[in-house]
Amino acid sequence: MNESKQQRQRGVIPTPIGLKKLQEAILALEKEDAFEYRFTQERISEHTGLAIRTIRKVFNREGLVSISTLQTLFSAFNLELVKSDYTKPKLKEETTVSSLPSVSQNRIDWGEAIDVSFFQGRSTELLTLQNWIIKDKCRLVLLLGMGGIGKTALSVKLGLQLTDHFECIIWRSLRNAPTFTTLMSELVECLSDHQEKNGDIRQFIAYLRSMRCLIILDNLETLLQPQGTAGQYRKGYEEYATLLQSVAEIGHSSCIVLTSREKPSEIAALEGSGLETRVLNIKGCPEAAQALLSASGLVGTPEQKQTLADEYGNSPLALKIVANSIKDLFDGDIPTFLAQNTTVFNHIRYLLAQQFDRLSPLEQKISYWLAINRDWTSIPTLIDDITPPVTKKDLLSALESLSWRSFLEHQTSRYTQQPVVMEYVTERLLENAIAEFSQTSSNDLKLLRNHSLYKAQATDTIKEVQQQLFIIPLIQELLNRFGQPYHVQDYLIGLLRELQTSTENNYLAGNLLNLLLYLKTDLSYFDLSNLTIWQTDFRNINLQSVNFTNTNLSKSIFSQAFGTVYAIAFSPNNQQLATGHADGTIKIWQVNTGQLLVTLKAHLSSVWTLAFSPNGEMIASGSFDTSIKLWNLATFTEYHTLYGHQDWVKEIAFSPDGKGLSSPPVGEACTPRQLLASCSNDQTIKIWNSQTGKVIQTFYGHTAPVTTITFHPHNNYVVSGSEDLTLRFWDLSTGECLKILEGHTTAISSVTFSTDGEILASSEEQLIKLWTAESGKCLHTLGNLTLVWSVAFSPDGQLLAGSDGQTLRLWEVKTGKCCQILSGYTSQVWSVAFSPNGQLLAASDNEQVGLWNVQTGERLRSWQGYTACVESYWSLAFDPTGERLVSGDGAGKVRVWDIGTGECLKTFHQPKKTFHAVAFCPDGKTIAGGGDDGKIELWNIEQGITSQSLFGHTETVWTLAFSDDGQFLVSGSSDHTIKLWDIKTGRCLKNLTGHSERILSVNFSPDGAFLASVSGDHTIKLWDIKTGRCLQTFEGHQGWVWCVAFSPDSQKIVSGSGDRTIKLWNINNGNCLATLSDHTKLVWSVMFSPDGQSLLSGSADQSAKLWNLQTLQCQHTFKGQTDFMWVFHYSKNGEILVSGSTGELIHVWNFLTGECLNTLRRPKLYQDMILSLTSGLSQATLLNLQALGAKI
Repeated sequence: MNESKQQRQRGVIPTPIGLKKLQEAILALEKEDAFEYRFTQERISEHTGLAIRTIRKVFNREGLVSISTLQTLFSAFNLELVKSDYTKPKLKEETTVSSLPSVSQNRIDWGEAIDVSFFQGRSTELLTLQNWIIKDKCRLVLLLGMGGIGKTALSVKLGLQLTDHFECIIWRSLRNAPTFTTLMSELVECLSDHQEKNGDIRQFIAYLRSMRCLIILDNLETLLQPQGTAGQYRKGYEEYATLLQSVAEIGHSSCIVLTSREKPSEIAALEGSGLETRVLNIKGCPEAAQALLSASGLVGTPEQKQTLADEYGNSPLALKIVANSIKDLFDGDIPTFLAQNTTVFNHIRYLLAQQFDRLSPLEQKISYWLAINRDWTSIPTLIDDITPPVTKKDLLSALESLSWRSFLEHQTSRYTQQPVVMEYVTERLLENAIAEFSQTSSNDLKLLRNHSLYKAQATDTIKEVQQQLFIIPLIQELLNRFGQPYHVQDYLIGLLRELQTSTENNYLAGNLLNLLLYLKTDLSYFDLSNLTIWQTDFRNINLQSVNFTNTNLSKSIFSQAFGTVYAIAFSPNNQQLATGHADGTIKIWQVNTGQLLVTLKAHLSSVWTLAFSPNGEMIASGSFDTSIKLWNLATFTEYHTLYGHQDWVKEIAFSPDGKGLSSPPVGEACTPRQLLASCSNDQTIKIWNSQTGKVIQTFYGHTAPVTTITFHPHNNYVVSGSEDLTLRFWDLSTGECLKILEGHTTAISSVTFSTDGEILASSEEQLIKLWTAESGKCLHTLGNLTLVWSVAFSPDGQLLAGSDGQTLRLWEVKTGKCCQILSGYTSQVWSVAFSPNGQLLAASDNEQVGLWNVQTGERLRSWQGYTACVESYWSLAFDPTGERLVSGDGAGKVRVWDIGTGECLKTFHQPKKTFHAVAFCPDGKTIAGGGDDGKIELWNIEQGITSQSLFGHTETVWTLAFSDDGQFLVSGSSDHTIKLWDIKTGRCLKNLTGHSERILSVNFSPDGAFLASVSGDHTIKLWDIKTGRCLQTFEGHQGWVWCVAFSPDSQKIVSGSGDRTIKLWNINNGNCLATLSDHTKLVWSVMFSPDGQSLLSGSADQSAKLWNLQTLQCQHTFKGQTDFMWVFHYSKNGEILVSGSTGELIHVWNFLTGECLNTLRRPKLYQDMILSLTSGLSQATLLNLQALGAKI
């Protein structure tokens, strides 16, 4: 009996992952056929030979089937069945954090849904909707009704009543017209339990099929054209029609509920009483109307109140507004009001117009600003917005009046408008702005003087909406009037000219410039003097030679003079944010205003790590240049420079709460707030006395670069992470290694403790591990990530933030579940940090720093850098003649220069890319460039076009070299591989592996027989080009090896390293012939003289040296200025030296004489922009603009 029962229970059901995979495959086949052939359950049965009831069991997960049945079904759609695709439901599954997307049960995300605690009536509508959705299994339901009738409240109430019937419920407002891509990504992220970042229709439908979901989308009408044929979408929103059609026609068990004031045309074609698409017309609610009137304080009998409610269709919004009119005009007496002829009020729009006309001028201004801001707005923001200025007392009085008139909603001193009101005010504002432009004088543009239609300081999302609602319609009207864009430009410029004679401060010039910038007007050489320019976004705008003399520029924003942001840190008081940059600078920002406070010229190379002291009096910085600096924050002056590391300083950390050693070493007194820990690529950890700048201890034990370090918040030890894959616990008093944790499979990138010290988080390339600090047990492994550089705990220890490629993720520490994904970055996120109060989260990438509200996930502020003028030159190379130079930079530009004239001959641009490697082909006609996307580009210089794109590397390309005959190209990458390419075909001929770290330099031997490569693994390798075999591995350097070159006879190689030494090697036996050690920082470049008797070397110590290889002595030292990247060329006229680094200049030198032969200069973004007598800009902002070329 028991055996028989067990036999009957054998079988499996598909997991949500497996079912999703199957449905995606089916959907892909349907899409290939333009959805003309639908795989219904009947057709799947025909396609697979399985019974319909079996198909139903699988897709509904309602019964057990055999594994062979699932195999048949999966193979019919070209899928392989794996273990993660099915499960036995009776077995309790282990709770782990899977690397595959999984689906949690009964998840609800209400977004910005309103409170319906006092919901009244609608029982008939709710019953109808529940029957449609639960009993009839409708897939698409539309709640259709006029604005203010109560659709939004009904949709929320419906969702609340259906929570037990759906595995996932999501409510979203479309009020601000999100793009289709934005909404899809957001919905798929929610449906995937935050495990998928980007979404499309295919993924969305697959989730609707894999589980029962209720998706409620409010205010669909904002996506539809406001004029013209009803039911048609606005330009750019047409994909929503495809979504609704797919939801209605493709089989799934979920439901989409929409609210709208207008019926989309595709729903009109699909709806029907017996169909799975239904439309419910929402009328007024008598119960809600009577409750509202009873609470309004109006005087009248129940019958009179009923008459009044009927007169306005029982519309809650209309009754709220008319109730205020009755109070104002008729002392709250309903009979007196009804005695008037009130039929004219029946149209809600007319009612809103009547009410708006009754507002005071200040109330109208406030209403306009709330429509412009389009989000909850604080009192300080309104005070800052309104011009001419108003007192706080008057503002509060006007806000109270607007509240009485039902013209705004408020919560905790923040204000916004109901969608119907906001739409009306928006349309009225736009109509009046258009009407003003029909006037002939700038004096007539009163509305545009007092309101900014586009706020440069708003969030990116709001700015996009403002552009759609105000800027684009205004431009279209002006184009209709003037015909051509240049006529519109002339008109707007003429109005600007009129304003130059006015002394009034207002928004008009800013509005005009925002319109001109939308038209892509070239503002270079413009005279914009004697103006007030507020709320204009000048970021990445060419303002060369623009005259801003005597102009007020407050509230406008400019590009910041910074490139890649490798490090960020909050001050202990939450008020400042420090950022460390690739150009060696540190910038300190005011968090609440976004204002730049100071720029510290800190290091010769990239600032990789920052830390505030616990008392906030000091900030420490660590750099690629091997040094650590301590800064006094009261004076912004350098306090100490700490030397001792022999290579790249990867991370620094102050002891928490200023704690020192519990038992300091003999002879070393430690006072509070003085310990600083640092780790480096030199494989060591150092503990410093920050007061004296002296090293207290050095910890040895790691066998590879040490990448990260952190103090335990309470106990006397630090934890380090390394490229040797281990975490090590070090006793601060003895220097003893207390414990080693293993489990990582690639280099550890970050380590940090929770505030209570109980949990340790560590990251590597594609995962994060959470450990118990005491036992070393791994609690969670957070996988399926892209590239993790930084992790941070929230101060309360509840959340963990981490970079994940171009996104920022937050996990619940207790469960290991991803609870939020923050996107908007365009390159790798390098650093993340929580504010000490836990309210804010900051993260940085190559071009920007984003500031986020932790609770809401809203992006509060962005600091945008302009990299094209200040990003480092990452790579330089001569052509065979020495007459031209090719440069690659962090702005995605590869330039070809004439050395003699300094002219830039060609520019090749790939946005959002850093070119770490460039090379000139010996034929002088082709150049190659490689960078952080792993792709290699070949360009024909004469034609100015891309001739080849070489794909194969999966990570950053650091080095390129052509063979002497120009037939082959070799490349080295962070993916640890070397690739040999056929230039003519673009084919990869060989893939050489053996290094355990990134490849930093490769070179062909002059005889064409060998390749030499150097790496971050401290080794040099010699390769046979024909066989691809590694012939020799040269060991001896104590740091990353950055450069390599062959002697002219191909018998020797020379290498330069982060250990500051140059080594000469015999390629036949692998012996080190000599070590040259006169440089004081890492060696970037090396080159033999044509006769092989001399050697040139360039270093980050800003020097280049000429060495006699017979005596092994330095014959000549050339000292540069701020440059640290060097390339050499021997010409007929002597040795030419070219140097470049973080500025916009490349210097060409005669090496022996020290004469600067030429300077290659790229123009700055704000070159020669005049800021004389300019107001509204801080001193730090002025210095920033000066760094971008402005004259102050």
